[in-house]
Amino acid sequence: MKRVFSTELYFKMCVSCVVAAMMSGCFESPDACQSNADCFLGEECSAQRLCVVLEDQDMLPPDMSEDLVDAGDMSADMAADMATPGCTFDEECGDGLVCGATGQCEPDTSGKVQCSADLPCEGGAPCVGGFCEPESTCAVHDGSCGTGYECNLEAGLCQGLPPWEFSLLNDAQEKPTSLAFRATVSELSMASFTSDTVQVTSNSVASLNLQFLIENEALVARQCTWELQFCTAAMECIASAPEQNATQLSWTMSNVTIPAGEETYLFYLSTQCPEPQTEPPFTTLQNSAATLSFDFSRTSQDVSQGYFLQVPFL
Repeated sequence: MKRVFSTELYFKMCVSCVVAAMMSGCFESPDACQSNADCFLGEECSAQRLCVVLEDQDMLPPDMSEDLVDAGDMSADMAADMATPGCTFDEECGDGLVCGATGQCEPDTSGKVQCSADLPCEGGAPCVGGFCEPESTCAVHDGSCGTGYECNLEAGLCQGLPPWEFSLLNDAQEKPTSLAFRATVSELSMASFTSDTVQVTSNSVASLNLQFLIENEALVARQCTWELQFCTAAMECIASAPEQNATQLSWTMSNVTIPAGEETYLFYLSTQCPEPQTEPPFTTLQNSAATLSFDFSRTSQDVSQGYFLQVPFL
C-alpha cells in the first residue's frame, strides 16, 4: 500500500529528490507505480507508471458476493439442459422433426393442412394432432385404420366413415319384437330349433354383442348339453356353449363383425339330454321364458343400436 506523507516531510523529500535528480539525472513522482497494488482505491496504474484516478466508477472492483450462484439453481439448470438437448440444424433432429424457433426439436408441420372435428381432411385422410396426415393404405377391415375410419377395399385406402345408416328387420321387413324358434328335431333325449331370419343392413363395418337367455329350472336340472349357433344365410356360423346356474342358461357372443352391406342371419339351437327322459326337451322349452338381445355399434362416436326380442319356441 502507498505511504501517506506529511507536507513537511514531503517538502524535505522533494528537496532531496531534486538534489538526487540533479546528481543522478532523474526524478521519481510520489505517484509512481509498478502495478495497481501501488495505488489507492479508486486509482489505477497507468501506462506511464503513475497512479491516476479512475474516471468511470463502474470500473471499481465489484462485490464478489453478487456473483455467487446458488449451487442448487445451477444444478437444476444443468439438469434441464441435459433433459432437453437443444438443436441448431434440422439434421440434428430425427425423422419427421425439425429444429424449432426455441432451439428444440419439434414435429415438422410445414406443408400440412390443419384439421379438427369440425374441419375434416379432404378425401377422408386421417386427422392426427390437428393436422391432416397422408392417406394410409390398407387391405382388410381389421380396425387398423383407427377410430372413425374404415378400409376402402376398392381403393386400398383408409377413409373417413360416413354417417352411420343401420337397420334390423324381420321377414316382414319390420323392426322385430320377437324371434320365433321352430323345432326341426324333437325326441325324448334331444331337440334342435331353427330361428326365423333377421336382415341386417349397415353402410359400414359394425360390431355385434348379443345375449340369449333361457330361464327354466326344470330344464337346467336335466343337465343337458346345449349349443347355440349364429349363422349367415350361407351357413357361416359362430358356435357358443352356455353358462348356467340353478335357474337359467345364458349365451354371450361379443365383438362379432358385421360387414358393410346387407346380410341375413339366423340361429340354430340344439340340445342333447341324458337317457332316460320322461319328457322331451321341446316340451320343457315351451314353458320357458327366453329372450334375445342385440347391441350393434360402429365407433365410440356413434350411438349403438339395441334390440330386445322375445323368443317363443314353436
